[in-house]
Amino acid sequence: MESIMKNGIKKTCLIICTVLIISTSICAADESQLTTSSSMGLWFGTIDVNKVCEIHATSNDTVTPKQTSHNFTLPILLHVNESGNVNLLSEVTVMQYPSSSANYGQRVLITDQSLLANYEGVIRRNGKLVGIRLASPAFPMEYSDGKLETSHPMEGNISLGGEITTTLTYQANHPTNPYRHHYHPDSDEGFAITRSITLTFDAQSQAGNNTDTILTGTYNESLAGLHKSSLLTEGRFILNWINNLSTLNP
Repeated sequence: MESIMKNGIKKTCLIICTVLIISTSICAADESQLTTSSSMGLWFGTIDVNKVCEIHATSNDTVTPKQTSHNFTLPILLHVNESGNVNLLSEVTVMQYPSSSANYGQRVLITDQSLLANYEGVIRRNGKLVGIRLASPAFPMEYSDGKLETSHPMEGNISLGGEITTTLTYQANHPTNPYRHHYHPDSDEGFAITRSITLTFDAQSQAGNNTDTILTGTYNESLAGLHKSSLLTEGRFILNWINNLSTLNP
């Protein structure tokens, strides 16, 4: 947490404070819900990547991440359902059931944009109700059947001392594959790229007494396909519990 506080907090506090400010609109939860020991619901956080391996020709060690001169901050979105299954999200929009519904006013989490028209927004902007959209652009999802995923399963559980892992594979035809160039005929496809991601939670959250709603830990990623050697990165993360909505796209 010390590295986050000293090196990352200047970059992340604005994002985190913004999320905490709007959390009442997002979850409509009472204080008793904020003391639950369950990890169920939506989590938003930031990762400060501060170590990367050196793979240049003069490096004697290509597998040990070294401290960087500056941090690189990544937002991250996670969701946990009633069974404790964790999903990495690329985006989510917080909406509510419309006035015509018996569940009017209840918040919902939408990752499928085609469903947005079935719900109402939760905040008023320019006289209209709109949803609250959160995104983690550093984690584009896998591509299949001409469509990008908006969620991807992770192994493990969000808990003190726990660990969650996943692998993202971007095929040669993936829209965000860095080898592709939309307007160049010689670069219409690239090479497959694989990201192996691990979040290891601290045995004791370094966020004071807020261990139910704020978790900290270490982030590790192995990136294969950009270079003959895998690129290894490491950093620290902090996750904030936003709400206890257990279902995506109800």
